[in-house]
Amino acid sequence: MDVQFFERLLATFRIEAEEHLKNISGGLVHYESSQNEDERREQLEFIYREAHSLKGAARAVSLNEIEGICQNIENVFAALKKNELKELTSVYDMLHESIDGIGAYLDSEADEKPAIEASLEMLSQRLHMALFESYQNPNKLNGENGDTETAGEAEVNHQTALEVDLESLRELKAAFFKAPLARPKANALPQPAARSQSSRPSSDDLLKISFQKLDHLYHFSEEMITSKLRFRQIVDELQDVLFKIGSWKKELSRHAGISTALRNKAAGSEQPLLRSLFELLELNHEHIAKLESRLAKVQKTSLRETRHLQTNVDGMIDTIRGILILPFSHLVDILPKMTRDIARDLGKEIELIIEGAEIEVEKRVLDEFKDPLLHLVRNAIDHGIESSAIRVAAGKPVKGKIRLRISQEEASRAVIEVIDDGAGIDLESLKRSAVKKNVITAEEADKLKENETLDLIFRSGLTTAPVITDLSGRGLGLAIVKEKIEKLNGSILVHSEPGKGSSFRITLPVTIASLRAITIRAGEKVFQLPTTHVQKIIRLPKASITTIESKPSIIIDQSPVPVVWLVDILKLDNFKEKEEPFTFLCIINLNDEKIAVGFSELLDEHEIVIKPFNRQLKKIRNISGASLTADGRIIPILDTNDLFRSARELYTGISFVEKTGSSMPTAQRQILVADDSITSRMLMKDILESAGYEVTTAIDGIDALTALKSAKFDLVVSDVEMPRMNGFDFTVAIRKDPRTAELPVVLVTGLSKREDRERGIDAGANAYVVKSSFDQSNLLEIIERLIL
Repeated sequence: MDVQFFERLLATFRIEAEEHLKNISGGLVHYESSQNEDERREQLEFIYREAHSLKGAARAVSLNEIEGICQNIENVFAALKKNELKELTSVYDMLHESIDGIGAYLDSEADEKPAIEASLEMLSQRLHMALFESYQNPNKLNGENGDTETAGEAEVNHQTALEVDLESLRELKAAFFKAPLARPKANALPQPAARSQSSRPSSDDLLKISFQKLDHLYHFSEEMITSKLRFRQIVDELQDVLFKIGSWKKELSRHAGISTALRNKAAGSEQPLLRSLFELLELNHEHIAKLESRLAKVQKTSLRETRHLQTNVDGMIDTIRGILILPFSHLVDILPKMTRDIARDLGKEIELIIEGAEIEVEKRVLDEFKDPLLHLVRNAIDHGIESSAIRVAAGKPVKGKIRLRISQEEASRAVIEVIDDGAGIDLESLKRSAVKKNVITAEEADKLKENETLDLIFRSGLTTAPVITDLSGRGLGLAIVKEKIEKLNGSILVHSEPGKGSSFRITLPVTIASLRAITIRAGEKVFQLPTTHVQKIIRLPKASITTIESKPSIIIDQSPVPVVWLVDILKLDNFKEKEEPFTFLCIINLNDEKIAVGFSELLDEHEIVIKPFNRQLKKIRNISGASLTADGRIIPILDTNDLFRSARELYTGISFVEKTGSSMPTAQRQILVADDSITSRMLMKDILESAGYEVTTAIDGIDALTALKSAKFDLVVSDVEMPRMNGFDFTVAIRKDPRTAELPVVLVTGLSKREDRERGIDAGANAYVVKSSFDQSNLLEIIERLIL
C-alpha cells in the first residue's frame, strides 16, 4: 500500500475513532447513571454499535491492538444486552480504562506506542477474564424459558457448567497472547449481530475536510471585510468629488449673468487674448461637465459593485461560519466521564446535569473555551462539592449536584452557567490569602465589597485549598480561566452563598470573527472601542456631572454611576480635553456593574477585524489589539474588560494589580529532603540545588526530625513510605512542635489512592505530589508558592 495514502487513511481513522470513543464514553456514563430501563437498553444498543463500528474501522487500517480490545469491549456489551453478565463497578472501570487507553494510543508518538500497546493488551486480557468471572446464565439463574428440571438437576447442571468454564479458563491462560479473542467451549458468549450494509449512511455526498483548512479559509474570508470597507470608502470619496463639482457649478451659476456679459463683450472685442481666454474657459467648462458625467457613472457603477461585493463577502463569511458553527455537545460530551472519574478518585458522589448542549457557537469559541470549562467543572468537583460525610452532617443529600446550563440570551451572545450545591466560597479565607500573598493590604481588604472579594479568586496564586495536589490548589486555574474568557471578549461573574454553593456565569460571543466598534477620540489620540459591553453613549455638558462622596458621578436609572476619564485611565495628555465644555460618556455594563468612561468625540461606528499583537506585545493593559482602517491607518482597540477594571481601580483607589512580594532570594532558602531511597534523594537534591536552593538530606522521618532540631529550614520535601517513621507521621510530628508548626511540607510519593491523599491532608501537608504525575517544573512552582 502507498505510504502517503496509508497516512491519510490513518488520519481519517483518528477523526472517526475520536467520535466513536466520545460516543462510547458518554453512552457508558449515561448507562451507568440512568435508572430508566428503556433508556439503559437504548444506550446499551447505541454503545454496542459504536464499539462494533470502531472495531471495523481499526481492522480496516490494520490496528490490531485496537481491534482486539474493541472486540472484548463489544463482547462485554453483548453480554450485558442479553443480561448474561453481572453488572459490576469493576467491569465499568475497565471499560473506561480501555476507552482512555485507545485514546492515548491514537494521540501518542511513535516511541510511546510500545508501552501503550502493552497496557492495551493487559486491559484486553482483564476484560476477557471479567467475562468469565462475571458471566452468568440467566435461564438457569432466573428460571426462564419454562425450565422444568428439579432443583437437584439444576444444581448439577450449574456445577457442570462452572467446571467447564474453569477448565476453559485454564486453557485460555496459556493462549492469551496468541488468541486473546478465544471463547470458552461451554456457555459460549453471544456473537455480535452482523451490521447490515443498508444501515450504514451513504457517504457519496460527504467530503471530510480538516477544521484547520476551514479555519484558514475563514481567516482569508474575514480579510475581505477590510476590502469591503476600502471599496466603500472609494465610493464615498467619489461621491465627495461629485459633491464638490456640484458645489462649484452652483457657485458658477450664481454669477451666470456677469459671465454672459463678459462673454458678449469678449466676442465683440478686437483683443485676441481676451477672446482666447473666454474660449479656454468655455472649453474647461465643457471638459468639467464631461468629467462630472463620467465620474457620476463611475460612482454609480462602483456603488453597485460595492454592494454586490458586500453581499458576496457577507454571504461567504456567513456560509463558512455556518460550517464552523457547532453545538456545545462537541465540548461537553467529555464532561460526564471526567466528572465520574474525578469523583470516584475523591470518594464523592456527584451528579452532573447538562442543559442546553444543543446551543451552537463558532468552533473557535469552543476550542478557546474548552480549558476554562474543564477547569470550572474540576473546581466544582474538587473544591465545591463537600465529602459525603460533611454533606450528611449538614443535612444535604449524599450525592452532590453540578449543573451546567447553556442558553442564548441574544443572537450574538451565549451564556454558560456552572452551578454546584457545595459549601460555597469562604470570603474571609480568601481575604487572608490575598493579604498573605501581598496582593492587597489589610486596609484594602477591609474596604472590599462582596463582589470585589469574590473577584480575588481570579488573581494568580490565590487559593483557599488546604493542600496542593496534582488536581488543584496552585491558585492558577481561575486566573487562566478569566484570562481566556476575556480574550474571547467575554465576561465571567461569580456568586457564592455559604453552605449552599457557588455559581459561575460566563457570557461569550457566538463568534469571534469581526465585531462592531465605535471610533472615539480621547485627547489627541484615536481609539476603537468594541460595543460588546457598551450599554449606551450619551453627550452632556461637563457641568452636569454631579459629585458623590467627592467623586464625579452621574445618575442612570435612579442609580449613581462612577465617571472616569479615558485620558486619565490611559495617562494621556488631556490639555485639549480640559478646554472642551461637552463630553461623551460611554456606559460600560459588565456583570451588572456599571461605570461611565468619558472621552472627547464620537467619530464613527462600523465593523472591524481585530489584529492581535505578536508574542513580543502579547499583553498591553487596556489594549487588546489593533485594526486597519479603510484608508490604511492603524488604530488601537481598547480592551473593554481591562478598561472597566482600570476605571474601577482609579475610582476606588484599590489596586488589584499583582504585586511582587519582598521575599528572600531562593539561594538563601533552606530545604530539607527526607527519602529512604538514595536515588530519589539525590535526584531531588539535584533538582532543588539547580533551582538555587540549599538542600539538606535525611534518610527517614526520624533523621529528618533530628535535622529540624539542629537547624532552621524554610520547607520540607518528604517521601511517605520510609522505615522507622513514614512521611505521614513525620508531618504530624512537625505540626505538633510549636517551632515548626507553620513549616511548609510537600509530600512526594507513589501512593495515589484517595485514602492516602486524605491521610496526607489530615496529617497537615501543604502539598501532595504523586510521583506518577511528577513534573519538575510543577514541583518547583509549588515550592516557590509555598516558600514565598
